[in-house]
Amino acid sequence: MAGSASQVCGFKQLAINGTSYKDLSLNLSGDDDIKKALRELEELSRKCSKDFRKIIGNMKECVLLEKSKLNRFSTITEVNVQSILDVISSMNDMVQVSVEDFNGIDKTTKALMTTCTLRIVQKQNLASKKELEQTKMENQLKEYECKLRWLEAEITQLNRDADELLNRAYELDNEEKEKEKRAGASFLFGTVLAVVTAPFSAGLSLAALSVGAAAGGFNLTNASGCRSGAKIKRSSAEEKRDESRQLEAKKSSLECDMANNKISIDNLRREIGTLLSDEKVLKELEMGTKTYLNVLFEIDKNHKLIKQLLITLSLETESFQMEQILNEGEYEIKEKTNTGSNESFQMLLDAWDSLKITLDDY
Repeated sequence: MAGSASQVCGFKQLAINGTSYKDLSLNLSGDDDIKKALRELEELSRKCSKDFRKIIGNMKECVLLEKSKLNRFSTITEVNVQSILDVISSMNDMVQVSVEDFNGIDKTTKALMTTCTLRIVQKQNLASKKELEQTKMENQLKEYECKLRWLEAEITQLNRDADELLNRAYELDNEEKEKEKRAGASFLFGTVLAVVTAPFSAGLSLAALSVGAAAGGFNLTNASGCRSGAKIKRSSAEEKRDESRQLEAKKSSLECDMANNKISIDNLRREIGTLLSDEKVLKELEMGTKTYLNVLFEIDKNHKLIKQLLITLSLETESFQMEQILNEGEYEIKEKTNTGSNESFQMLLDAWDSLKITLDDY
């Protein structure tokens, strides 16, 4: 198989020639178990890549050596078939070890991809649940804020009512003092005074109208009743204030929960993003591993072809030699070469060349 080194990738840039790596730990998952597994997988991939390059180098040396030997021969009869078979067997053993290593990486990669996918789904579900909770809390916060505004308005109105009632009591006190000062005046003056002060007596008009909303059934004709009403209004305002404080505490607690929940959502989204990145890297590693395996399978294919050619040539040679022995003394001695064997011998040379080209590509 002919291919370029850049086609073989692993962790980001796990090149087949091993000259460029990008450390996956720069973007490792926040999940400790996945992080640990990824680091172990990266280390294993580096080792297998290094072993692969070593195997390729060793096989190149073997191929060059055997090819140089074959080039010195003209027929298969001159070749030590068993020696070449032993070399092929040795190279094949190296290939099988590397195949097992990369199959192990591929299996681990697939398992980790499955783990990442499941973890992503779990975190997405959890994030969606927390986002729903966040929406509910936001609505609850709006209700708290609305009720706090309403309570504040109530407190303001109750205090205003209390102030008006106290003002009314002050007016009535002044009114009483004025009456006492004029107690000894003439009947006519008293009659006039009664008309003038009519709004502050049983015939309430202007003052009563000004605090009518605040009166709430209180007796506005005497200062004591107004003060009692003001006291009740102040007490109600304080109760509302206590209620407001409690609601403010709930609001603060809710805002704290919302902030923490938002942090959890952000963390989950970030972890999901990292897992998606891990998943992408694992897919790249899976593709790279398949490329490594394809190279090894191509080499193994060449090994099998060479082995088959050697066996075929060995049989042809034995048959040719047996025929020469049987015909000796009866016929002319045939040429020492055999056309079929020569063709097979050329095929063997071509197979070695093909193997060399495959190895040179990597």
